[in-house]
Amino acid sequence: MPMHMNHRADASLDATILDARIEKISETDHALVVDFEADQDAWKEVEAEWSAVGAPGGFSAAVTQLQEKIAGPHAPSAIFASDAGAYTDEERAEAARLISRTAPVEVLRLFQFSEPEFAKIALEFTREVGAGLFVAAVCYLVGRRDGSSHIEMRRTEPDGTTTTAVLDTSDPEIVRVAAESFDSLDESSQEILIYDSQTDSWGAGM
Repeated sequence: MPMHMNHRADASLDATILDARIEKISETDHALVVDFEADQDAWKEVEAEWSAVGAPGGFSAAVTQLQEKIAGPHAPSAIFASDAGAYTDEERAEAARLISRTAPVEVLRLFQFSEPEFAKIALEFTREVGAGLFVAAVCYLVGRRDGSSHIEMRRTEPDGTTTTAVLDTSDPEIVRVAAESFDSLDESSQEILIYDSQTDSWGAGM
């Protein structure tokens, strides 16, 4: 179970999950309780961030729910998820149909219990499939909003390792250029990659 600050892959917390469970706290409410261990210095940074915004602490949870599976030509399947509050089922399905022209796709609703609304789009695919497959779908969703969308791409490499890349944009053209640039990266990276639209390059994040 990964842990991130503000539901962002580029703001991860190095922690070891010991246990996770649902506890009833009233007749109508339940809480997700997670026991974990974290580096002391890293935890101080978390507490400092809470203090800076006047938050009492605690973490919100993010879960996915399968909306549908769409068949496509024979190829490794892809996973396409987007925030259930920022995008409708109809918008998600229309975007996914653009992907299914090339590969089968699992369409997921992403529920992020946080405030404010976080327009996140998450993609999982193999290097064989490539990020370019998702350009039309992501551009469709990005174009449906006035504000910025947070896009995370997780690519499985031939050796089984994964490379994660992140960008924030409201411009469909930046999505296209960033996807082409990501597909051109020959080597995998164990670090989170952040896209710089000014230089059209990917650099190491956290």
